[in-house]
Amino acid sequence: MNKWLVSVGLLVTFLYVGVGCWLLGDGLLQLKDLALNELGDFLAGVFGPLALMWLILGFFQQGIELRQNREALQLQVAELNASVAQQRELVEVSREQLLAETAERESQREAAAIARVPQLTLDYRRMEADVERGCPAIVFTLYNARGHAFQVTVYSGKGGEGPVLAKQAILPECGEWEFSLPLAAGFAKQVRLYVLYQDAKHLQYQAFFDVSLRLKNGYPEVVDVGPLKSARASSA
Repeated sequence: MNKWLVSVGLLVTFLYVGVGCWLLGDGLLQLKDLALNELGDFLAGVFGPLALMWLILGFFQQGIELRQNREALQLQVAELNASVAQQRELVEVSREQLLAETAERESQREAAAIARVPQLTLDYRRMEADVERGCPAIVFTLYNARGHAFQVTVYSGKGGEGPVLAKQAILPECGEWEFSLPLAAGFAKQVRLYVLYQDAKHLQYQAFFDVSLRLKNGYPEVVDVGPLKSARASSA
């Protein structure tokens, strides 16, 4: 019970008993002559107000305790709300970290995929005579600047429809490979060379290069070798 309520109750009790004893005076000596039922009625009448007072003080104490409990519950609710907010922040931070890690892994995967795909360039080297076919031939160098290229095949027609000019099992990174393109009489002034190859993951690619030709003093001459025009990947 609250200290001040106990103090008030004790003070009132002492005053009440003191005043009662003073009022009764010598009448207290006559209590021994009372019958038991009369003595019980007397004590009930005398101490009834005190019991009622202590009952009222108990109700006050209960109200105080209920208020304290309510305040404690409110503090717990506030702490729970703060904890929930903190958990939400942690979840949000974790989600952002997960998204960042996922994006980083995706970026690394894309970078690895890009690093794995061969990067081919075609350069003109020289003109020479193809003794076997009895015609001039253009010698090209196929250079691979990135990754390893496997099962490299050069065609003079789209998708392998034309004749095969050369084959190479592997063209390593930073490696180069020479092959020749025979020019028959009445050759076209625009020749498209197709290159089929695979990367390390066995994905197949098709690239093509445009070669511009002209006649100079009756002999063919390479005017320009265009860059890689397109590449298409498919399952090998």
